Amino acid sequence: DQDSSSLSTLETMVAPSSGSAEFPPLGPSAVSLPEASHDQFVAQVMGQPETVSAQLPRGTSLPAALPRQCVVTPPLLSAVCGLLDGLLAIAPGDGARAFQQARLIELLCRIADATLLESCVQELKAPLPLSPPTEHTQAQVSFLLEYLSSLSRLLQSCLLVDPDLVIQDELLKPLITNIIGVLTICTKDVLDVELISAFYHTWTHLFNLLATFLRKAAVASLPSITVGLAKHWTAVIDMWCTCVGLSTTCPTLSTAGLQFLSVLLTEEAKRHLRDKDKANECQGPSVASLLDKTQENQKSLERLNEVILQCYEGKSSKDVLKRVAANALMSLLAVSRRAQKHALKAGLIDTCMEQMKHINAQLNLDSLRPGKAALKKQEDGFIKELSISMQLLRNCLYQNEECKEAALEAHLVPVLHSLWPWLLMDDSLMQIALQLLCVYTANFPNGCSSLCWSSYGLHPVQPAYRGA
Repeated sequence: DQDSSSLSTLETMVAPSSGSAEFPPLGPSAVSLPEASHDQFVAQVMGQPETVSAQLPRGTSLPAALPRQCVVTPPLLSAVCGLLDGLLAIAPGDGARAFQQARLIELLCRIADATLLESCVQELKAPLPLSPPTEHTQAQVSFLLEYLSSLSRLLQSCLLVDPDLVIQDELLKPLITNIIGVLTICTKDVLDVELISAFYHTWTHLFNLLATFLRKAAVASLPSITVGLAKHWTAVIDMWCTCVGLSTTCPTLSTAGLQFLSVLLTEEAKRHLRDKDKANECQGPSVASLLDKTQENQKSLERLNEVILQCYEGKSSKDVLKRVAANALMSLLAVSRRAQKHALKAGLIDTCMEQMKHINAQLNLDSLRPGKAALKKQEDGFIKELSISMQLLRNCLYQNEECKEAALEAHLVPVLHSLWPWLLMDDSLMQIALQLLCVYTANFPNGCSSLCWSSYGLHPVQPAYRGA
């Protein structure tokens, strides 16, 4: 409304310094913008030298010294980011070159300030005697969050067009620090529903931005991201638990958080494979080591495993979020012994085995019916579910003898033999099944014996009749 619009102009604005075209962090200082300095303001926003080319009416005398300050509000910056994003989509090559020459991305990123946002949230939780009215602070937080969302969308487009626009060290490190700072702001005591919704909206865009950083520029961004997460590890775990737990009320945020976790663990594993034979292997922190070697916050880590498992098991096979949760769970099981232990305790191995048996029965039943397009589509759905179940089992059994014993008791090999005709019809399924068997039998003699003996039938041979 009009009041909130004027409020945003008065309460939250950016004032460029008199000797530079750069933007300092957002602050509550207020300055006025004379009409005569409009062109000067435009030049400063676009990162160009401060030149005034406006034509003054005849007879108008210039003051002794024109003010060199101008007002920039977060809503205006959000609009600028949206405009630049559109220009980059229309003319990616020319747009990227223009951004680089004017150093626009650097200027816009410098404005992002998690500290200011956190201080505003603290004011909402415990207002001081001389603090502005709550409505003012809420409006300020909302406008700052909207700016961060717009900036995130612009940066994602830059990464897709030309990653070099964003991955310079002097820009990347403070940017990621601010992103993680915003993601770990505690909003537990914030009561305004619309403000909480604004936080969820911004967090979704920030998660997507971090995932894009890892997909397009993992070598440059991964160290900064892992260092930033390690510094706020307790808050990071709580944040992931909160976001994944919103799978019903805010599925977009839950999806974004799970995708980021999955991509992060995957890129860490790739870096480990690249660097394992190098003498100067990176000794920095990793999320995988934090998951297993950190003694504190074990309850929070268990809660994270629990909410991801619930997100996977509590969704129907047609729900997109189930696939996203499965990917995150696969990545987590591949790198964390604690996650494997919790999955075993939660009965994931038995769940996967029952699902494989059910899929086998359904495939056999459908094969007896007349061929129809609908049946083919249903069969494809079962194949995808079977693939996910076998991959989850493979990662759960990886280098974990206790989980392998549980799979042996659940008759893994006979179930795979019953599925063998379907595996022979699909190369990708066969590959996943063979990977599962390789992991299952590695350094596990009982598993090797069960694989050999089960070829005589669908039921395992009694241990007394097994050979050496």
